[in-house]
Amino acid sequence: MVGAAAKRAAATHLKEEFQVSERRASGAVGLSSATLYYKQKSRGDGPIESRMKEIAERFRRYGRPRIHVLLKREELVKNPKKTARLYRKNNLQLRKRTRRKTANVIRIPRPKATRPNKVWSMDFVFDVSALGKKDQNLADRR
Repeated sequence: MVGAAAKRAAATHLKEEFQVSERRASGAVGLSSATLYYKQKSRGDGPIESRMKEIAERFRRYGRPRIHVLLKREELVKNPKKTARLYRKNNLQLRKRTRRKTANVIRIPRPKATRPNKVWSMDFVFDVSALGKKDQNLADRR
């Protein structure tokens, strides 16, 4: 999908290169004449952007929501959508933290049972044994 700015540039190129009318050039690239003449207004976001960059540099782990709260306290912004737009525009996205490696633990395989009833294990999800009796040790801990 091509944006309006690219279509505007293409229409201008057609107009200058092939000496066609503005109406024909804008029609060829699929652009309305109103969009061709549109001049973008300055929003005056300079002070907000500079303050947002300062906060992001000072507090490296603050994300967009936290930065918005700080800007709102300073009464620079009211709408979180504006903060999000400027945050994206300035590429202030936090990098995903890499997980720290845990120390290697030597895994020793469990010994196999050599005879019946030698190895036992207990499931601590329920405090009831297979026969339906409550385990007193777990009931006392509550």
